[in-house]
Amino acid sequence: MNERSIFLEAFDRTDPAERKAYLDETCGTDAELRSRVEALLLASAQANSFLEKPIMPLDRMLGSAASPATVVEKTRAARGSSPKVRVVESQQHGFAHETAELLHRRLFWVTFVTTGPLILAMIPTLNLPFLELRFVIMVVCLLCLGILWRASSLSIWQLRILELTMFGSVGLQMTVMPAALMLERARAGDFATMMMDCYFVHGVWVLIIISYGLLIPNTWPRALAVMIPAGLIPYASMYFLRLYEPKVQEAFDSLHHGTPFPVALVAVAEALFYSHILNISRWELYRARKFGQYRLQEKLGSGGMGEVYRAEHELLKRSCAIKLIRPGIDADPDAIARFEHEVRATAQLSHWNTVEIYDYGRTDDGAFYYVMELLRGLNLDELVRRSGPLPPGRVVYLLSQVCAALREAHTRGLIHRDIKPANIFAASRGGVHDVAKLLDFGLVHRTTDNAENGSAEKNVISGSPAYMAPEQAIPGGPPDARCDLYALGGVAYFLLTGRSPFDGATIFEQLAAHRRSPLVPPSRRVAGVPRDLEAVVLRCLAKAPDDRFPSADTLQKALLACECASEWNPEKAANWWAACPEEAEPTQTQTPEPDVTAMKAPSMATVRVRY
Repeated sequence: MNERSIFLEAFDRTDPAERKAYLDETCGTDAELRSRVEALLLASAQANSFLEKPIMPLDRMLGSAASPATVVEKTRAARGSSPKVRVVESQQHGFAHETAELLHRRLFWVTFVTTGPLILAMIPTLNLPFLELRFVIMVVCLLCLGILWRASSLSIWQLRILELTMFGSVGLQMTVMPAALMLERARAGDFATMMMDCYFVHGVWVLIIISYGLLIPNTWPRALAVMIPAGLIPYASMYFLRLYEPKVQEAFDSLHHGTPFPVALVAVAEALFYSHILNISRWELYRARKFGQYRLQEKLGSGGMGEVYRAEHELLKRSCAIKLIRPGIDADPDAIARFEHEVRATAQLSHWNTVEIYDYGRTDDGAFYYVMELLRGLNLDELVRRSGPLPPGRVVYLLSQVCAALREAHTRGLIHRDIKPANIFAASRGGVHDVAKLLDFGLVHRTTDNAENGSAEKNVISGSPAYMAPEQAIPGGPPDARCDLYALGGVAYFLLTGRSPFDGATIFEQLAAHRRSPLVPPSRRVAGVPRDLEAVVLRCLAKAPDDRFPSADTLQKALLACECASEWNPEKAANWWAACPEEAEPTQTQTPEPDVTAMKAPSMATVRVRY
């Protein structure tokens, strides 16, 4: 079945459990197909939420290309009146999804910890009564454990059934067996031991209730609905024992015990309080991780300019990366200005080999952020450090793509000024491997705003010292596109040899080496560097701008003209990544490093260097 047919069938199933079961059956392990169908279902639900009455599915009303906004506008026009608006609670939906994931993990470990002692306790007590009951409860716990282990996408109601089954079966065993012992001891006249069994039952239920309140995520109404019956069970069992066996009542009377202190009900009150406080804390933490429609998941990296997190769009369920900078001691006005400058510059670019920007905003607490595509793979710095120098053909394959991204940027008057291995990503996109992605336009320079930039950046050096062009180290000098080509030559040098073109103990020694020190050819560092590719690299790293390639386009043509250009292709890239599965997982969208360092030096005012 195709995407449209699956969507229509799923739309007709109003029961969430039935719809989920249908999607599980039809989509199987095809995660991409399922995500597209679920996106259509979410869009339909969002469109319906704006209307008093449900509308037809998007596909049926306007065809497969219809958008939710189009459906809403057309339906409003047809009705000729303002519809009643109902807000889509996307935050509640996302929080419920997070609750289900947490409940799944908690139930698994609670069941695992509970099942082990049950098995160990059963082995030496095979001759005791209720062997069949204990065996059944042990099997039930093992089944729950197996379901939680194998099933990765259980619905919330399925998890709730497993939750009640596991806690209820343990509670049943810990109630029935002591009750039987109480009957036996009451009939034998051992009233003192019988009362110990009574208190044991209450203690077990106190432990179950407190554990449930602390470990199981719940709203307070549901927690109350579950724990009140649990708190009454020990009293109900004692009551029925008294009615069933007069000796039990005689034991309570002879020892002057009336109704035991309601310790289980006190435990219910405490567990309810714990459950409510924990639920509120989880909600506040969830909201704190929200940026508009995006929910933060895990931190991928951090640096002086900001932090990068993996995130997910609430409605589309699309993974992305969020780079943010919070106001504080590290977020001076210049840093915030550069942050905004970066996102605006990057958003102008649409080339496949430039990182894509999805969104930009500022939160209520003053945090700036922008949302970009989440890349799977490694940046070139990590790639070389993990795998060693790259084959010449692969170097040409990657850097020719970067040239294409730079061609668009330079055409728009944008000079990157921070080309380095950590800012180029070898990604997997759309089933294609070794897709070069140019990142981090935080130091971008606009050639169309020279007057403004010149006044703002007088006596300031910006860039990464290991890959800065000689003229880039001159304070206030307006850079041109050939600075980026010089840096790209330095990246090629690093990819071929595993080291940067020039060494230096300090930043200033590195900058001076770019201006005065002779370059050691790559072929003298490592063997096997083709002469034609080496000539391209050496021309990129020429100290005089006029001696370099005049544009990214000419550099790309020179790279593709090298004989080794045909030695690497998408098939070889796919094979390489398949052989390195541990490195094919998403690492981080970029490698945030210490971004800005201010230093004083003789005859030089402020030096701003990314390193």
